Amino acid sequence: MDPWHVWVIVGVAMFVLEIFTPGFVLAAFGIGCFVSAIAALVGLPFGIQILAFSIGTLGAFFGIRPFVLKRLHPGDHGFKSNVDALVGQEARVLEAVDPSTDSGRVLVAGEDWRAVSATGEPITKGSSVTIVEIDGAKVVVVSEDSIKGG
Repeated sequence: MDPWHVWVIVGVAMFVLEIFTPGFVLAAFGIGCFVSAIAALVGLPFGIQILAFSIGTLGAFFGIRPFVLKRLHPGDHGFKSNVDALVGQEARVLEAVDPSTDSGRVLVAGEDWRAVSATGEPITKGSSVTIVEIDGAKVVVVSEDSIKGG
């Protein structure tokens, strides 16, 4: 079996395996194998074949992969998930949000979160607030009065 046959077989195997994995990574290796197969077919030494494999793989990974991923995953369509989905939601203050004591808790979507005031003003217990940001394990909130008044 000639070396170019081996490169083609490994390249085809990479493309078959790509079917089971996301991300166009194994396909980039497959393209590198096909470039090496061409180098082997014209009789270049093994060291040059490895160089061709490396260049072909890197070229596919950085040149083709971004376009393929953009076509396969065209964006998030504006859907937010996890903590990002909390931004913009209303919450109820369980424990007064007081910047001077660095305390405060809110209830949002059935979960209790540590809260800080975005404006630096205290917010009383029982008030309605809107989450404007997630900062680590705490939510940054503004009171409904601040929104209506400003």
